[in-house]
Amino acid sequence: MTIDEALLAASKEYDEEVYRARRDPSFSELMNHCMIDEYEEIDRELPGYVGDIASALQVKGTVLPDWAYQMAIMCFRLGMRTQRKLDRPCEPTSLFWRSDKTAV
Repeated sequence: MTIDEALLAASKEYDEEVYRARRDPSFSELMNHCMIDEYEEIDRELPGYVGDIASALQVKGTVLPDWAYQMAIMCFRLGMRTQRKLDRPCEPTSLFWRSDKTAV
């Protein structure tokens, strides 16, 4: 599987979870809890990397717009999911990849 194929497949599988969350309140709650936990973990290290990249790109100031950091988080998460797809192309990716919760 190529990177672009894995990216498209992971994106499709993420979209399926989002669509399900829109229809199923209990699934949405589980999904939100998993995302909050994942964001908290990502936020321990990602801001430093984002700051370094912004500095290298000569971004002025010390605060990025909220949308720019949100985009960085979402791209990072999609990258993680894409890597899981590359590692296991026959398995679906899921937000619940490290959870004791099941996406049923």
